[in-house]
Amino acid sequence: MHHAAVECKKTIAVLSPDYLASMYTEDEWTAAWVARKLIPVRVRVCEPPGLLSTIGYCDLVGLNKADAREALIEAVSGTRIRPTDPVFPGPNLSERAFRPVDSENLHEAFPGCGSSVPLDKLSAQIRSAVDLLGLLRTTRMAFDAQARVRDDLVLRVQNRLVLNPYMQYEEFFSRYFECFEPYERKIFATIRSFTSSVLYENNKKVLRLIETNSVLERRIQGVTELKNHLIIWLAKYDDVFMSTPQMSLLYVGPDAGVPFPAQVEGNIWRYLKEKGETDSLLLVEPPPSSTTEETPSSGDWYVKHSLEKRWLLKEISEINARLLEERDKTVLRDLETTLATRLQTTLYAGLDIQHICKSTEIVNAVKSIIKEAQPDWPKELLSVLAEAQSAIEHPHLWEFDSLLPLLPSLAFQEEQRNPQTDLKQLWKSVREDLTACAIDWLQPKR
Repeated sequence: MHHAAVECKKTIAVLSPDYLASMYTEDEWTAAWVARKLIPVRVRVCEPPGLLSTIGYCDLVGLNKADAREALIEAVSGTRIRPTDPVFPGPNLSERAFRPVDSENLHEAFPGCGSSVPLDKLSAQIRSAVDLLGLLRTTRMAFDAQARVRDDLVLRVQNRLVLNPYMQYEEFFSRYFECFEPYERKIFATIRSFTSSVLYENNKKVLRLIETNSVLERRIQGVTELKNHLIIWLAKYDDVFMSTPQMSLLYVGPDAGVPFPAQVEGNIWRYLKEKGETDSLLLVEPPPSSTTEETPSSGDWYVKHSLEKRWLLKEISEINARLLEERDKTVLRDLETTLATRLQTTLYAGLDIQHICKSTEIVNAVKSIIKEAQPDWPKELLSVLAEAQSAIEHPHLWEFDSLLPLLPSLAFQEEQRNPQTDLKQLWKSVREDLTACAIDWLQPKR
């Protein structure tokens, strides 16, 4: 790459939503621009951000093969043109009806329009819709690229520090941002820069486009919702993102995981399709998928499951070691409560505890205490008993599993009065057995 950048006479930046969403192309085209070698060529509906938006680019969007060839040659005039016209890798458009690109015909189909659609000749209303579609496609692909790089970064840090893989992203960055190594900080800065450049600029442009073309709101379903989303996004950007260096992506509202309201991109595409002015252009601008939510890869579950087991092993082992040394009863109860929560997670992860027969005895002991409860008992004990009653009535998997996080507090409270059950000893015995079983199960198998 370095040799090509230095030795070439010109560098063509092929502008498309995919190119603009790449987080590692900026250095390449910036170097070419500084060396006065850059020729940006737009081949798909998209919106070049930042400095690229100020550089005149060759626009092939909406052009057929002949017009695109002429525009491209004009853009690179001054470079050496090959004396022999290269053979176009496919039949001439005059020899066949134009058809959409598909995977079986990529080697022979011109990746552009069958007949030119001069964008400057479109009606103002349609041109605004085309511009809006380009902005949203660039934003969505940039957002998806951010999310993928963010996920890789988070997984890298989680593996290095052995952390809970199911922690919410905002909590993760808030708690562990200071633990990032230099390389991780560089990746994080790249992700954040896309929010402050591509997403910020595009969201402002989209809002301005909607506000200056009110017909878009009246004619396209979801544009008003998009407008409201952008107003909130930009306000949150100014009020929260800029003052919170631990944030990389900026979400809005309950639909976390989307760069803008779902379905609006598809609604714009269908609106253009119905109008018919851009039929040829839409052949190479396919409709978007039905959802814009983040979609983890199929291997994510296995990776997170393996990391979760490592994290649980570390947590349970460390807490168990502290329990053997601690003497303060309040601290012991807090440690046992945390341990019980981790053990419950281990059960969800797949540990089978049906052979721990005393679990049934514990459930029966708790039911006995609930049955004996009196209104004058300590409020804290009554409160824990109410939770235990709810857990028994609505178990997640089985009764013991649902009760597990409540047992340390319940055993502690039961010990404070004249106990009629041996819940304290039962809990201690089951805790030790379950901890040993969990540690054995979580150990990496050779």
